Amino acid sequence: MSMPTFPKPDNILTREQSINAILTSIAVEETAIGHVIEAESEKIRYAIDCAKVKGCNCTDMQKIIEVNQSVTNLIEKATVMQVVLKDKLSAVLKYLPPHPHPPKPPCPPVPPHPPKPPCPPVPPPVPPCHCTSVFTTVEENDWFCDTTLRLKETKCCKNGVKHVRKNCESLILLPSCKKYKIDFEIDMINKNAGSIEIEMEFRRGGDIVHKEIISKKNARCFVQISHSLGYKTSCDAKEHAIAIRLITPKKLRVIRGKVMVTAI
Repeated sequence: MSMPTFPKPDNILTREQSINAILTSIAVEETAIGHVIEAESEKIRYAIDCAKVKGCNCTDMQKIIEVNQSVTNLIEKATVMQVVLKDKLSAVLKYLPPHPHPPKPPCPPVPPHPPKPPCPPVPPPVPPCHCTSVFTTVEENDWFCDTTLRLKETKCCKNGVKHVRKNCESLILLPSCKKYKIDFEIDMINKNAGSIEIEMEFRRGGDIVHKEIISKKNARCFVQISHSLGYKTSCDAKEHAIAIRLITPKKLRVIRGKVMVTAI
């Protein structure tokens, strides 16, 4: 194994050439250390193979130990050299020139906006709708205490009455400044005999402005409940909503349910 030779420069090296030469020397020294470690491993392999062929006695074992100690000493020195090379590399890396960023491609030209189509004629005002919006239960499901009845919209009227899910609650939104007739029907299974109490909450913004309690005493097994009432929303910008909540018992099985809201 021979050490590499570097050609002598014809003139004074530039800063970049000097840094490249130092980095190259570090790489060459790393390669040399690798060759030395490989040679030491061959030394140990040769000593072990000789002991296997000739048979191992106390004298051979002592020689193997001496070879191992010699390799250990050299590896320790190579480790020190590796630390020196690492420090040298860290010092050189501080002086590397910054990597230039590629120039950004020019932005494509912005296409001109197409002309806006003429505004369509304003349709005549829609007369007030008096049809009934219908909301039914999702499917057969369990209804737990202090949770709202899960609903879905099955018939929508163009009067602003709609269903939303908000904060894990099923709500029916009512437009302001109108009167409504609300019909509620539900079929359930009550496994534990006892009274059933349902609360219909009417909200204005985040406040409950009215509670309608629907109860049935001594309800056993299959239970049917129906209830009707009238309600008027105030004429302000706050959101009005209906939430149907189970008060007692802890759990019911809902077979089917329906809420019908009619603007009157």
